[in-house]
Amino acid sequence: MRPAPSSTLSQVFAVGGQPPDLLPDLHAEALAAVGAARAAVLQRAPRSGDYAPLAGNTSGNEPTVAWLKGAEADVLDALAAGSPSLSELADLPSLREKLAARRALVVPVNLVRDGVVLVIADPTVDDGVALEFAGRARVEFALALELARQGREATFLQRLRELSLVFSRDLSATLSLGNALAAVSREVNMLLGTRRTSVWLHDRRSRELTLSASSDPAHPDRDARVPADGGSQSARGLRLDGPQLLEEIGEPDRAEALQRAVG
Repeated sequence: MRPAPSSTLSQVFAVGGQPPDLLPDLHAEALAAVGAARAAVLQRAPRSGDYAPLAGNTSGNEPTVAWLKGAEADVLDALAAGSPSLSELADLPSLREKLAARRALVVPVNLVRDGVVLVIADPTVDDGVALEFAGRARVEFALALELARQGREATFLQRLRELSLVFSRDLSATLSLGNALAAVSREVNMLLGTRRTSVWLHDRRSRELTLSASSDPAHPDRDARVPADGGSQSARGLRLDGPQLLEEIGEPDRAEALQRAVG
């Protein structure tokens, strides 16, 4: 008996809505469709190449912890490079343990972005039925992830617009650029979930960067100045073409900043 078509996405499009996360419903439908008890969407980290669960009905493991590393991640890479398949998990002992399964339906969810794989543990339906469902699941999970991404992006852009209003309001109310930037830095902390946000202004004449505001009133580098062509984190950020993650500022840079601040 073939599984009934999934209705989650069709209902969303019919009413024009966009729930914050369609994955739980799609997981429930996938488990019911192939007669399985566990499933997970695994996403590959761009830097490390490790696979960690993005969502799923698993064994209660923390979703941020990597499941597959090194050679096992390479094995899943190879499986995800082709079409959906029913694969034995002998070469994936970590995945076999996490899913408590001997084999899994492996579905590459790479229609929109690479590095995302749906794994469903020990399907109990006929193999042909499971593979037929995998073709549909591949599309549905890809669309769900893209909808979630677009929703997060729209929310983020709305928050950025609100930040510009916060800055304009505080600048008009206090006539102080420093106070307005401090208010914005606190809002950025809330928006990005960061520990501290700092704003450095570039003086082209002196070729220096000055710490003008921080979300942390006790920032140790308050009023610090660093050379714009130096190796400090702020100077490195000035030379970037766009947003990028940088390593934590080193102690030599911090010592130099403090010396300039009191010198």
